[in-house]
Amino acid sequence: MKVPMNTRRFVAYLVLACWIGLTAVTVGTVNRWSTRKGEFEVKFQRSLRTSEKVRAGMQAKTQQALEAAHEGRDQTEELQTSGNMALAQVEATLQSVTEAASLEQAERNQFWWEFSGWIGISMVGSALLAEPKKEKIYASN
Repeated sequence: MKVPMNTRRFVAYLVLACWIGLTAVTVGTVNRWSTRKGEFEVKFQRSLRTSEKVRAGMQAKTQQALEAAHEGRDQTEELQTSGNMALAQVEATLQSVTEAASLEQAERNQFWWEFSGWIGISMVGSALLAEPKKEKIYASN
């Protein structure tokens, strides 16, 4: 015995299944985006603290080098070495901040694309699951 299949209802349930799946994916993306945003904030604060420490350290070393120059000692090479190390440290923290920012932006863009798809599937599903108007079969007498 063949069961007649209502194509509209089949497509509606297929869209509903896709909507359920995309809802879970979108919620997962929001969680990852939130995590990435938190990581970015932490790395940004670390970079600020690192640059402040480096700046304070370089000011102290420069002051020591100036005092040594007044006494006739040359600390230029030592000052340059510590400056290069400080610069490398600051560049490393800035690199991690840049990486965290780009990951956060990628997650944000992915979320908005998924959310747009979710809205589209919601609209299509709503249209398909809406009950069609039943027209009167019999004419009124």
